[in-house]
Amino acid sequence: MADELEALLRDAVALQLQADVPVAAYLSGGLDSSLLVTLAAQARPGALNTYGLNFDHAEWDEGPHQRALADTLGAQHHSVHCREADIAAGLAATVWHAETPLVRTAPVPMRLLAQQVQTRGDKVVLSGEGADEAFAGYDLFKFNAAMRFAASAPGSASRQAFLGRVAGKGAALARGDRAASGAAASAILAAHQPRLRASRRFQRLWSPHLQQACAGPDAQEALIAALPARWHQAHPLTQAQYVEAHTLLSGQLLSTQGDRMAMAHGVEVRMPYLDPRILALASRLPPSLKLRGLQDKLLLRRVAARVLPAAFARRPKQAYRAPETGCFFNAGQPLPWVAELLAPEALRKLGWFEPNAVALLLARCQRSVSAGVALGDADHIAFVGLISTLLWQQAFQVGTP
Repeated sequence: MADELEALLRDAVALQLQADVPVAAYLSGGLDSSLLVTLAAQARPGALNTYGLNFDHAEWDEGPHQRALADTLGAQHHSVHCREADIAAGLAATVWHAETPLVRTAPVPMRLLAQQVQTRGDKVVLSGEGADEAFAGYDLFKFNAAMRFAASAPGSASRQAFLGRVAGKGAALARGDRAASGAAASAILAAHQPRLRASRRFQRLWSPHLQQACAGPDAQEALIAALPARWHQAHPLTQAQYVEAHTLLSGQLLSTQGDRMAMAHGVEVRMPYLDPRILALASRLPPSLKLRGLQDKLLLRRVAARVLPAAFARRPKQAYRAPETGCFFNAGQPLPWVAELLAPEALRKLGWFEPNAVALLLARCQRSVSAGVALGDADHIAFVGLISTLLWQQAFQVGTP
């Protein structure tokens, strides 16, 4: 099947390179974009423009990997260095173009990247979006498998410890979530529980008025109700992939973070991994050709091993993330415009958020920034969701619900 996938990928890339203008490419430095850029360079020999983000902290930065591959291919690579200050300064404009509140800062650098593409005169770029959903590249899929592995022997301390390592959330598991996670392995949406809990964390900031205005089915209940009947008979990995494709991919990565950020600067993004023929092949693959143990994207990596230098083909997944809550503080204090947004009198006047709950979250974030202690994802999501919602309200003059 590697032969078939390679042939489809080459043809999909060739099709997406057809344009009246030169086609550039986003290059993150990971497997998916590296493979895509290499196939594009082989299909259209000559100077290929590539664009990538780099950050101050190694936790997020893939700049060296981007430059190394671009040099290998003879591509002209253009880096956008994104600082925390750039994210804070760019959030309001990003919310404007997204036309919706955000729960992550990740769209901000993507808008700045599209701005660089426009500035240099390119109008069309290839992107590696869709590969992780189609071929099971996210840590979420590994966590799902680890939960099922731990649940098959509930009394095994070693399996629970393994689950904890895979989750990478030692503190949360130590509080007693470990057994619950194992027990939930067969539950619907088990691997998506961290996101659902993060959503509920944000909702705890809402005022009683907003909670009443937005009353309706619980997010998990609504999602389960929308699942097709045959979903329940699918393999757990397939179930998780389906949910991911119909939530994060469609609503966030392709829309808010993708098309809206690119079109803010008149850039068209094309995604060869979403070629219907590639998705059809991926959908009929047995789970063992996607995820085996903790090795992800098995079939795609086999193709990459044929096309890429070994160092690039073997790179582990490094998820795209951007600096979050810390961007909005300076010397332990919220930036002036953030303090103004979160002032108790301003919150009471709007009536959307509970000032006391916001004050507690703000204090928690300040302590984290001052002491250099990492916040959990739920707090990052709650804080970014809070300030982006207030910016959205200001930008579009949304009235009280």
